Amino acid sequence: MQKNISVIVVANDNFESLEKVIWSYNTQAFRNFEMIIVNQNSDETISKSITSIQKEVFFPIVLLNFDKENNGDDCVKKAIEIASTNYVLITNSDCLARPDFVEQHIKNRVEGYFLNGISYSINALVSNKISQEIIYSSKCFQMSWLKSKRIGFYKSFMISYSGLLSTFLDAIFSKNDISSDNLSGWKSDFIQINSFTNLKINNLKEIDLKQKNIKSRAILLKLQN
Repeated sequence: MQKNISVIVVANDNFESLEKVIWSYNTQAFRNFEMIIVNQNSDETISKSITSIQKEVFFPIVLLNFDKENNGDDCVKKAIEIASTNYVLITNSDCLARPDFVEQHIKNRVEGYFLNGISYSINALVSNKISQEIIYSSKCFQMSWLKSKRIGFYKSFMISYSGLLSTFLDAIFSKNDISSDNLSGWKSDFIQINSFTNLKINNLKEIDLKQKNIKSRAILLKLQN
């Protein structure tokens, strides 16, 4: 079956975080996607582990290995080029996706726009307590669990809330900043972008792309080690 969206995950050296991120995509409500992992360090440990974890998840994983000398932006552009879909979502290997994450990017996509969500950082102590069971039960996105880990009310609310108020909140969020670990757009548009590392709003205006905020709807938890 033809996939609707390609999720590009830029990997760092920490496979433990990457494994948790892959588990979080195994909880997604929207299931018609592929994952492309950009391994910028050619770490054989990641390659072997991906082969193993592929058996656990419902979505296909494509692993792109690059030498450390390769430019990070070139690696991301290569991933965009090989994507089998016409819509791509770019994120990092330390960001857990809420179960409606891919769905939010899919249902809010619009021609001529890129979508920008948000990631909320949690400290290393809490990050290390997040297990496969907690991810599969979505507890780490529930307000009661977050508050039990002493995450503040505002952050706990924003991470867990998915009601009608989200659309209103997105309308009042600043549009001058871009979260490069929660970004989606049409492949034909993104292929024209030279740098995703220090992406600025002006880079996107140059190719006539407008911004649409989904920062109260497309939620990531950013792990710390």
